[in-house]
Amino acid sequence: MNKSISLSFQLIKFTWSLLLITGFGGAAFGATFTVTKVADSNDTQCNSDCSLREAIMTANATAGDDVINFDPAVFATPQTSALGFGDLHINGNGSLTINGPGANLLTLDGFYQTRVFTIFDATANVTISGVTMTHGRGFSTLSYGGFGGGGILNQAGTVTLNNAVITGNTDGGGIGNGGTMFVNNTVITGNFSGGGSGGIYNYPGTTLTVTNSTFSTNTSNSSDGGAGIFNAANVTVNVVNSTFSGNVASSNGGGAVTHISGVLNITGSNFSGNQVPANSGPSTGGAIRINGGTVTIAASTFTNNSARSGGGILNNSGGTLIINNSTFNGNNASNGGEGGAIANGGALTLTNTTISGNNSLGNMFGGGTGGGISNSGGTLTIIYSTVANNTASSGGGVSASGGTVIARNSIFADNTAGNGAPDFGGTVNSQGNNLIENPANTVITGTMTGNILGQDAQLLPLGSYGGATKTIPLLGTSPAVDAGNPDNAPAADQRGVPRSQDGDLNGVFLPDIGAYEREAIGFRVTKTADTNDGACNADCSLREAIAAANAATLDNVIVFDGALFASPQVITLTGGELQISNAAFGIIGRGADFLTISANNQSRVFSISAGAAAGITGVKITGGNMQGNGGGISNSGKLSVTTSVISGNNSANFGGGIFNNENGMLSLSNSVVGSNTANVGGGLFAFTNSNLTILNSTVSANTATSNFGGGISNNGGTLTMNKSTVSGNSGCGIYNGGTANVNDSTISGNVSGSNGGGIFNDALLNLFSSTVANNRSNVRGGGIYRNAGTVTTRNSLIGDNTAPNSSDFYGVLSQSSYTLIEDPNGFIITNSNGGNITNQDPRLLPLGNYGGTTQTHALRLNSPAIDKGSFFGTTSTDQRGRIRPFDFPLVPNSSNGNGSDIGAYERQPNDASSLPLFDFDGDGRADVSVFRPSNGTWYLNQSTAGFMGVAFGAAGDQIVPADYDGDGKTDVAVFRNGTWYLQRSQLGFTGVAFGAADDIPVPADYDGDGRADIAVFRQSTGVWYLQRSNLGFIGITFGQTGDKPVAADYDGDGKADIAVYRSGTWYIQRSQLGFTGIAFGEATDKPVQADYDGDGRADVAVFRPSNGTWYLQRSQLGFTGIAFGLGTDKPTPADFDGDGKTEVAVYR
Repeated sequence: MNKSISLSFQLIKFTWSLLLITGFGGAAFGATFTVTKVADSNDTQCNSDCSLREAIMTANATAGDDVINFDPAVFATPQTSALGFGDLHINGNGSLTINGPGANLLTLDGFYQTRVFTIFDATANVTISGVTMTHGRGFSTLSYGGFGGGGILNQAGTVTLNNAVITGNTDGGGIGNGGTMFVNNTVITGNFSGGGSGGIYNYPGTTLTVTNSTFSTNTSNSSDGGAGIFNAANVTVNVVNSTFSGNVASSNGGGAVTHISGVLNITGSNFSGNQVPANSGPSTGGAIRINGGTVTIAASTFTNNSARSGGGILNNSGGTLIINNSTFNGNNASNGGEGGAIANGGALTLTNTTISGNNSLGNMFGGGTGGGISNSGGTLTIIYSTVANNTASSGGGVSASGGTVIARNSIFADNTAGNGAPDFGGTVNSQGNNLIENPANTVITGTMTGNILGQDAQLLPLGSYGGATKTIPLLGTSPAVDAGNPDNAPAADQRGVPRSQDGDLNGVFLPDIGAYEREAIGFRVTKTADTNDGACNADCSLREAIAAANAATLDNVIVFDGALFASPQVITLTGGELQISNAAFGIIGRGADFLTISANNQSRVFSISAGAAAGITGVKITGGNMQGNGGGISNSGKLSVTTSVISGNNSANFGGGIFNNENGMLSLSNSVVGSNTANVGGGLFAFTNSNLTILNSTVSANTATSNFGGGISNNGGTLTMNKSTVSGNSGCGIYNGGTANVNDSTISGNVSGSNGGGIFNDALLNLFSSTVANNRSNVRGGGIYRNAGTVTTRNSLIGDNTAPNSSDFYGVLSQSSYTLIEDPNGFIITNSNGGNITNQDPRLLPLGNYGGTTQTHALRLNSPAIDKGSFFGTTSTDQRGRIRPFDFPLVPNSSNGNGSDIGAYERQPNDASSLPLFDFDGDGRADVSVFRPSNGTWYLNQSTAGFMGVAFGAAGDQIVPADYDGDGKTDVAVFRNGTWYLQRSQLGFTGVAFGAADDIPVPADYDGDGRADIAVFRQSTGVWYLQRSNLGFIGITFGQTGDKPVAADYDGDGKADIAVYRSGTWYIQRSQLGFTGIAFGEATDKPVQADYDGDGRADVAVFRPSNGTWYLQRSQLGFTGIAFGLGTDKPTPADFDGDGKTEVAVYR
């Protein structure tokens, strides 16, 4: 019996021990270890004296799920543990959780001698939190090459990383993942790898999930790229609510992520400032490079990433990329690459996505395609998206050089390109309802149903208007509002606003075109009378609508009844000013030509109180009259004025047009402030601590009786002016007593009775890539008068100004670089940073319309400002929106310059020369001149260079004067029996055999390179023979016997078009717009084609000898008839006064 009891006891003891080990048949019990020391000791024991290494080793040897904690007394302050015994090995003997004290309290330092953690087994399940891993070095291994992860190498297990920092690791970067990883609330920064990703390298077949984490300033110096994350073949990776910034892949891309194949999902994440150097290999991608697999991106933002191709993303031929509800802004492809935001060679679908403000810049060898997106061989589908305000050398919005592009319900607008295809270059397969603002060089196939072509999209600036990403709203009068197709429309827009809304409040609910759906909350003005009965219902005045909006708690819009305001209407205020207070809403007029709001000189028009936010668009504000400040508008809140006209207002004090009060924020875009009057600040006045932004606007013909800012007076505020013109103001163009940043703008034709015709400076003035010309003061500083403060100029032109003393600049110029100042007298430069030019005529054309929304001074072909600037610190386009720089290959650049032009105007290869015929001295004005066949002499009465006689030619010669060498001066030349004799002012004499004796010479610039080409029209065959200086020889059959050749630039693209006049009909083959035939004139009329309205396009026109009348069909100003001349007179139209418009003239 005793023996039996003893046996039973031994059995119970054995069973209890087994249960202790096995955990009662379930998971094994583990142990909890506490690290009590910082030092990296290794005595294999974890007791009261326990290092992290000793804790891990003990846990490795202990079956079960173990936990390692840290003594809070020891780790209450930041500690660094230097790993002196190699990396910390973790095996698969149960799970292990390491609960660090906090990444700011514990740093594990490998001192570039060892990796920090290595997880060996496939069965390992490790969680690490609250530590920093730094200076780890991932030595090469047989199975993982050089990609072993300096911070962590997970060979096959499952690793979760929480609230950790992985920084400064090398030779394999931060993490090498060979199994499954979860990375949460972790910062991975400043890691480097020469053979893989700087951040995380995922080996083939692995899985990674990243949530709420940051990848920044990691570097990959290998051909794999992916400085943040590299995904090898067949991986599954999910990234949620994370940030990738400042990562650099020095070769091949992508700057943040490279994906070889498998599945990558990115949601709610930001990619900013990642890059691949512009001189890297052909496969790039500033943020992401995709070689294969499927990548889905949602609700994410890509900003300021850069690479040679695919500034944001490069999707190669094997990749499938799906992008939803995301924004790409400020990304850049440079050095002749493609795709500022995205370069696509695979399958790409965009839905509810905004592509805005991206650039693709060419180099001297070309390139620079697709400022927004470049598609070169892949399939690109664009659905309910907005592509706007992008810039490229070719295809500003989208460039389709190959493959297939499909678009529906999308906007392509406000993009710029140097090749005449600003919004879409190439072929688009339309599925309907697309808005292409400028369809030049766009080939549209498919369905045209619902497409809107050649209309202003009326877009507001990119900004935060709700939702997770920035968007571009539509103005209420945008043609895109309610113009989409409801079939297959997404349920919501990019922000999450449901589609469809009644955006124009006409009772019909339809989706808008583009990524933004305009919401239908607002009040409708149904009358012009200024009543105020306290209600805005079916009978609602503007005053009543504003009162209702002031009282509302939600954002609102005020619109105007479409039927009533379909024709021009005037709302005359009888109840005093309109007050906008403590509300956020917009007033959306139907256009400044259709809606005028007048105070009838009895009060101010609008007053915006502090705390209010308002937008005013599409109206004319006039007749304001105040003894105080702000005749038209007084703003103390936040005000945006777009596509409006502020004119004919008066203030006895400050701000005739607009007064921007202390702390007020005023944005003026695509508007005109003109013919307003005040004591100070005739057009606009900005008070202390205010903020005034002016974009694509004109401030002209305003008056300040005090000579302190006829156009603008900035008194202690911040003025930012971009791509705008201040012209023809009296009392100084701009007075600056605060901070003024003037970029890509023109200050011209302003006058002051005192000092400073263009600008009077008393504080801080930065003048970048701008032109100050033709201003006048009665004392000093016709262009700029520096009374006090600091003036810095870069890439700017100051010339052709007048004053009794110091015509262009008076005073101290603090810093100047790449600036042309014509008159060297009256100023000193404290810090000259090179590239400055003085004492040279800038050779400007008169202020005029040379493209863009505002007037500029075009550069003549031989201007010393061409290619003598620096692009550093300036925008990528000039004032007109043309690409900057354009580097003419035959014009030497300034030392350390990059070929951009000095001033607000960047001359393009296809810019019309705008030089009048017979301008022999190149001053922009035609010279009266005659050729006397009896002695073969030219008699030139030059408007600047004076009289001269030139013996050149013989009796029987046909005169063919033109600018053959592109220096801006007409050259004397004759055509004699098939030979051209040219006396070029720059290149000297030449004789060229070209043509036959009976040919009609028709010299003109047929290839748009700024040089006249020799050419003839052969009446016997109707063939034109052109020897183009840039594009070479060509023969073109166009015309028949008896036709009169009338070559000219009829479409304003800078290239002469071949054309003939035949018995009262004009036949024109335009290089941009194609063939047209126009019946205009009679058989006996003399064709006198020329640019009579100064819009850069030749107008069809005839002189009728039978009645001495000129009949002009002007492209801009329409038809007119002018009686000027006799039947025997010879018509000699030319621009004799240099205003850019041809004058009618006769020689009798």
